[in-house]
Amino acid sequence: MHINFIGPWNTTGYGHASVGYFYLFTLIANRDPSLYPKFIKMIKDHVYPFQLQNINIDLTFSFIPIGNPDLISKDINDEHLQKMYHKHLTTPDKVPSDAINIVFWHASNADQFILPCKKNILITTFEIDYFSPRERESIDKFDLLCGASAFNLNI
Repeated sequence: MHINFIGPWNTTGYGHASVGYFYLFTLIANRDPSLYPKFIKMIKDHVYPFQLQNINIDLTFSFIPIGNPDLISKDINDEHLQKMYHKHLTTPDKVPSDAINIVFWHASNADQFILPCKKNILITTFEIDYFSPRERESIDKFDLLCGASAFNLNI
């Protein structure tokens, strides 16, 4: 299975969350506990061996940044993340058609990142009571919508 992830790589709120999702996908795809930085040693020692090593999926992973990536700021860039960024960086034309494309972006214009893949999934963060017509038009083009609140269960 191939997962392509599209999201920002910068110091905004969405950028920090996107780098976190990117990091999770690299951990699953690489299955290498040494990739965990020292500050989350507890997770490496207690969660990783039990959960990720027992996932029996042949997973490959690629990444397409939204906008101009910030490869300088130290709060989102360390040696490990830089290595993984360059290892998994790709372009839309190189994503396999049988891939699952996961987009982390705003609902209003996320549809511009839909690729001709097996599935397109939108992860978006919102705390609203309704979607605008443009947001509805955009999210309706995705196979699955994932959000960040219990409100999502009622959509």
